[in-house]
Amino acid sequence: MFVVTSPLAICVALLFLLRAAIAAPSNNAEPGLKATPDLPPPGANRPNLVTFDVLSQSFPDQPFLTNTFHVERSGGKNTVMSAFTVGGIAPNTTNCTLWWRKPSSRDPFYLVSGQNRSVDIWTTKPWFTEKPRTYPTWHNPPKKRQLLKQLEFPTRGKNKILIGSVPCHHTLSFLGALTLGQPGDALTWWLNEQGIRGFYLWLKVQKFS
Repeated sequence: MFVVTSPLAICVALLFLLRAAIAAPSNNAEPGLKATPDLPPPGANRPNLVTFDVLSQSFPDQPFLTNTFHVERSGGKNTVMSAFTVGGIAPNTTNCTLWWRKPSSRDPFYLVSGQNRSVDIWTTKPWFTEKPRTYPTWHNPPKKRQLLKQLEFPTRGKNKILIGSVPCHHTLSFLGALTLGQPGDALTWWLNEQGIRGFYLWLKVQKFS
């Protein structure tokens, strides 16, 4: 993974610091979710970490590898999407399910603003962290395969949301983008921590006797 010094990265960093500074809960703040990771069910384990690539219209040929999810719309048009990928999945894996973990509304690493914040989650052609030439960009986004789910942010109800079950392969890749046709400006952003906040993948590995 690498660090990119650019206006986009600086803006996201400043946004993160501002959000963290203003989000400290008061004595009257609503109770938040406990920041403890979900434990895997019996026979399940997690693969390698989820890696994100932020695709920005402002920097159409530059990939931005990070650990944050970021989608944005300005003037009714999408301007930022997020591709994400998970590699190193064992060949004897029999069940792969993508989940989303709801953070507390007071979580300083989670930001939702604007209106009409429906986000589409797609499976895509895989891309690989060890192969920079495969990194998606705005001008070269990953090829969509299947729409798994639409999420409305901020999410309501359950703390964990099943995005979908997908056939297991060595590498699984996805794309998040605000649903087309929504008016106005909107932004959804968070620091992804598996089982605490954001996306994670459950695996069931078949054991041979």
